[in-house]
Amino acid sequence: MVEIHLVSLIVPAVLLCLPLKGEMLSPRNWLCCHIILLMFLSPAFSLMNNDIGTRQSVHVSGDESGLVVVQTAPGKVLTHRGGSIILPCRYHYEPESQDPEKIRIKWTKESDTLQSSDVFVALGRIQKAFGIYKGRVWLQGDGDGDASLIMQDVTLQDYGRYECEVIDELEDDTGIVKLNLEGVVFPYHPRLGRYTLNFEDAKKACEEQDGILASYEQLHEAWLKGLDWCNAGWLDDGSVQYPISKPRLQCGRSEQTAGIRNYGYRHKDDERYDAFCFTSNLKGIKPIKCIPLVFNGREDEMRYFSLKERQVKEVPGQNNCSKAEDQSWRVE
Repeated sequence: MVEIHLVSLIVPAVLLCLPLKGEMLSPRNWLCCHIILLMFLSPAFSLMNNDIGTRQSVHVSGDESGLVVVQTAPGKVLTHRGGSIILPCRYHYEPESQDPEKIRIKWTKESDTLQSSDVFVALGRIQKAFGIYKGRVWLQGDGDGDASLIMQDVTLQDYGRYECEVIDELEDDTGIVKLNLEGVVFPYHPRLGRYTLNFEDAKKACEEQDGILASYEQLHEAWLKGLDWCNAGWLDDGSVQYPISKPRLQCGRSEQTAGIRNYGYRHKDDERYDAFCFTSNLKGIKPIKCIPLVFNGREDEMRYFSLKERQVKEVPGQNNCSKAEDQSWRVE
């Protein structure tokens, strides 16, 4: 195709100079011929260079060999704290002609702040887990092309998005797996009153209640089940939000529709709000229906069983307990 364009552009340039053939060309005539030839030839060479550049950007090796394709499960995989789960990931080549021993498999955990942390890496028989995942994760190894990751003793901190990356020299592809936990979101503020926690205080408060700061997805799921709470609280991404199921004058404004009210991302050190925490059941613990209790004259207080200490604690709650059966806990 490039050759055709070259011919179509060069021929007119040559024809324009033919009348000058056989005559003594003055310097002015030579200059005109050179200018005409450059005008026609420059686009041709530019076309040729562009074609080569495009070919290189699409096919690094000049052909389709070694193209790796990663496939992960759509939606989410679901488990509970203390359980085991498989994060599914498979790969194949088009055509299939690669040595499995040269394949590098890497799992990382992504965060809402666009940061990532290493979870697991494997190159042939060499495998390594990192940080809090040591001794808890390994490849499933169910035949060729299986990059699925087995995770045991799942913790609250394991919740989130995981990236499965398969690399072979210059070729690579990735897939995302979302790990979700069965559990409950509950609002929290200290006894001294609302809006006293900065971001780090909120994280610590949730940990003391045997939980973690909830994500937006977890808060949204709780809202779909009926969670209604007027106080704004920190979420794990540094945003401040609160769920309203029944808008009213002093809570979410009666003229607005139900939904998640969003204050946006706030200053983590200087600004103070409440917190929305998330916790999940342990092995041998089952959720039961919560019973709202009147505590210190407040109807929006309730009690729940601390999973960690196996005792009743008083924490802010609400009357309908999110219409869920999992706002209180007991050991069977």
